[in-house]
Amino acid sequence: MLKILLIEDNQALLDKLTFVLEGLSGVEISTATDFFKAQKVINEKKDINLIIADYRSGHTKELNLFQKSVSSINCIISLDDLDDTDQILGWKVIEKIDRGSLASKLKESIEKLKQADPTENLKFCRIKTSILLETSPLHADIYAKLSETKYLKIFLAGDVFDAADFTKYTEQKKIEYMYLREDSCKTFINKYISQIDEFTKRHQPPTHDQLSSMNMIAYESVQELTNVLGFTEEVQQLAKSHVQMTVAFMDKKPNLQKMLAKMKSHKGKYITDHAYMLSYISCSIATNLEWASEATFFKLSLAAFLHDFGISDHALAACSTLAEAKATGLNEKELTAFKNHPFVAAEQVKKMSEIPPDVDVIIQQHHELPDGKGFPRGVTAAHIAPLSSVFIVAHDMVKNIFFAPPEGFNLNTYLLEAQARYQQSSFKRVLAAAKKLELEA
Repeated sequence: MLKILLIEDNQALLDKLTFVLEGLSGVEISTATDFFKAQKVINEKKDINLIIADYRSGHTKELNLFQKSVSSINCIISLDDLDDTDQILGWKVIEKIDRGSLASKLKESIEKLKQADPTENLKFCRIKTSILLETSPLHADIYAKLSETKYLKIFLAGDVFDAADFTKYTEQKKIEYMYLREDSCKTFINKYISQIDEFTKRHQPPTHDQLSSMNMIAYESVQELTNVLGFTEEVQQLAKSHVQMTVAFMDKKPNLQKMLAKMKSHKGKYITDHAYMLSYISCSIATNLEWASEATFFKLSLAAFLHDFGISDHALAACSTLAEAKATGLNEKELTAFKNHPFVAAEQVKKMSEIPPDVDVIIQQHHELPDGKGFPRGVTAAHIAPLSSVFIVAHDMVKNIFFAPPEGFNLNTYLLEAQARYQQSSFKRVLAAAKKLELEA
């Protein structure tokens, strides 16, 4: 954020310049009509990083005192004579503008200054704008994307990002995502992890809507950070911290109606929403099987969070079979990649430290079927792990919930239809446990 102090003793011109600058993104304007008032602003705000001053303003004594206190702050000054440098000693002047053209040239000067940060050869990571509320004060510079190669710095490390900023950028400017420089990601991740851990320690649990939104933000953040950094230890810890928070606040009897309402408000967010619901339903089935434990819930929830890792297409993520995936228009190479995505996600999990066993197996087997017609290995029920069978049924159920007919999802109807697919004894026990779920849409 470029925080500007505008000093001008002509109130009409001050109002005009303020109006021009407030139309720019990534700026915050403070004003003063003399150097004495400007000093008060500097003392109160302490984070002004650009001064725009008209040298007609103030008396010599006030001017000299003010110069000493702001000698390290960049300044743009307006003068009658641009060659006159005697009176600007003591200022860190980055540009001089003729007073007669101040109003017309100032906007252009600010835009150039904002874009002075060279970004063409840097890598950036996309993050949800809403995450900045959770990580304020910011521990890294934040950018907006102008083009595929240009990014505009709009917040500085140390800035506070508050509800007013969130409204300005998401609702007024429609900016859903901000960007981090690659070299700032580690600092940002550590701050985000600490915020999640602090949130988990609170006695007051979050609402369902809060937890759902946090899940979406965390999931997208892990995906984006992995795309830029790889699945580093910091990214792994972010995933684990979020899943630990989900388990800590999980309601083991999910209110499906509220979940569906939230899903409808997140159109086009199948990947994140179905992962969130999958963690709830798989843990609820495990509870009905009398397998309830924090370790079991963590395994199922981490598997839910990471099982489609690497898939960004929501329509593809909703495919249960290779035939469905092929029908989306995939070529042979893309179809092979989809077939192998359980392997890829499982391998990512194996890289994680201090992870309980079975999580990689659950992920690897989440598209298998008891009759051997699933993928990627095509194994039968005898070779499918117990927790995998819970996850497979929950995964199937979630898809049916998500794409329910207009009259809504009916659990009994689903279970009758599912019996044909899950006839083996281990899966029959899972269906019996699923029957006890309190799911009413």
